[in-house]
Amino acid sequence: MKLCIVEDQGYQAFYPLTKTRPVFDLRCGKFTIEERLLEILEVGSEPLYYLIRHELQQIWKSKHKRDSNIIFDVPTEGDRLILNGRVLFHEEQISEIISKTQQNKGGQFLWLCNDTWAAMYIPEEKRGPGSDELFDGKFDYNLFNNQMYMDVGVITYPWELNRYNAKMIRSDFGFITKRLQKLRFPPLHKQVAILNAENLIIGKHSEIYPFVTLDCTHGPVIIGDNVTIESGAYIKGPVCIGDNCLISANTKLYTNTTLGETCKVGGEISHSIIHGFSNKRHSGFLGNSYIGKWVNLGAGTNTSNMKNNYNAISVRLNGKKINTGQQFLGLYMGDHSRSAIDTSFNTASFIGVGCNIFGEGIPKKNVRDFTWGGIEDFELYEFKKFIENARRMMIRREIELSDEEILLLKSLHNCRTTELGSKVNLSVIKGNGFDSSGE
Repeated sequence: MKLCIVEDQGYQAFYPLTKTRPVFDLRCGKFTIEERLLEILEVGSEPLYYLIRHELQQIWKSKHKRDSNIIFDVPTEGDRLILNGRVLFHEEQISEIISKTQQNKGGQFLWLCNDTWAAMYIPEEKRGPGSDELFDGKFDYNLFNNQMYMDVGVITYPWELNRYNAKMIRSDFGFITKRLQKLRFPPLHKQVAILNAENLIIGKHSEIYPFVTLDCTHGPVIIGDNVTIESGAYIKGPVCIGDNCLISANTKLYTNTTLGETCKVGGEISHSIIHGFSNKRHSGFLGNSYIGKWVNLGAGTNTSNMKNNYNAISVRLNGKKINTGQQFLGLYMGDHSRSAIDTSFNTASFIGVGCNIFGEGIPKKNVRDFTWGGIEDFELYEFKKFIENARRMMIRREIELSDEEILLLKSLHNCRTTELGSKVNLSVIKGNGFDSSGE
């Protein structure tokens, strides 16, 4: 059976996070959406089909471990399983889908959730929706003689990743423990405090210092391989810590927090996701936030995650005001951005790709890509300098910036230059070249 994962036009609501990745590469729980699907389905060497934006295809292929077996199209022959890349499937739901297709040979199946589709199965010699129809999310449901509702999480906006994160950590914990062939965690120092050890997994070659508290009372704690947790750290599940992470002394990781691989964190983090390869090494509070890759938050960086009148928070996305219905909403920061020491971000701040935020005062809530500066004085981050800085950060992790990544970042920089050039005579950009349209 051929597998296809679809990114539809809903990706735009996740800017700036999806400017540099397809929507199914967003992290929620231990895995990204795509990683979880491939783990559950135990995909072998057969080709994988993806429907994603043209500008992301080469960078996705270069990063993917299966680059020689990737096809950017919707399969039209054979038995086909097509999955919506914004749906947070659990193992049980995928098993239900596979079971239905095996029991009813020859039938076309469509699974619906909320106001969209979740999955479809199209047997050999049957016609299915085309790529344009899938991208637009508009196709004839009558193509499917079997339609059913599935109770599954669908992400429509970035803060929903935070809302579902605890549930997905619990689900991923159950998925992992079913497959363990060894002890869940190695012997630890007697002065490491573990509350409810049944909810704890620690990977290979990880080091937990004395006087660390692993509180698994309210949810599981998943610790990956080669993780270091220094003395005084307090970790309250559900929490997931990816491979090769460093948790500084006296760090507090509170419930509903996920760290992707190779992060260095300190201070206080709660209800947040850090995608991977990013640093929040020192003091400061990060709450109800999603941080992209290759981000550095300077010492003392703090995020507000609640209005002082306790009302639900509204944001502007793509020029539209949206009531999120959330009382807590923090910082959403795109890849390769950074903040200086003692930077403070307002509630529901969206910081674009490649920004360098510094200076006195609180930055605007919506800061466009490649912004250099602070509250009063903004410039366009010169691309050559940006790339030099990005390379320096990545080489410290022994990773090189690929040609495909440079081309994508250059295209985003060109878009920003064109946008600003239409407003002013562009040589050096200063002043009010930024609005609140929600990127």
